[in-house]
Amino acid sequence: MNAGQIADRLNAEGLRPPKRSKTFTKNAVRDLLRSLGIQRSRTPARQARPDLDEHEWWLRDLAEHLQMSEVTLDAWVRRGWATGYLHPQAGLRIVSAEPTEVERLRTLHQVLRGQHNRRPWMNNQTVGTNTEPEGATGDETEPQV
Repeated sequence: MNAGQIADRLNAEGLRPPKRSKTFTKNAVRDLLRSLGIQRSRTPARQARPDLDEHEWWLRDLAEHLQMSEVTLDAWVRRGWATGYLHPQAGLRIVSAEPTEVERLRTLHQVLRGQHNRRPWMNNQTVGTNTEPEGATGDETEPQV
């Protein structure tokens, strides 16, 4: 049965969703199935996918190779941190990555969350900081930062 048929069946049997809605919808059923881990994939089976050029990866395969979330890798492509495009026939994202790029992505994935944003800010903080102890000898007429 598809999600719409499951929703109709649940509604016919008098079952109700826990929040905000009086009846089940196909989207609610899809969300429920996905959260339970029993949603079947909408992506084509690996053997049915079109062939790719050299150094191109299906997003799912590269994410699996890098041991990271597909959502994170997709966000990186959207931000321009990785190069990718949507395949015209399959409708799936393809990431272009030579071996050196794969290693760069692996290294980027190992950086602590937000660290790539924090590091430049933290480095700039030491430039404007006065490292001399308070009351240090020097030109007393100049203000210290």
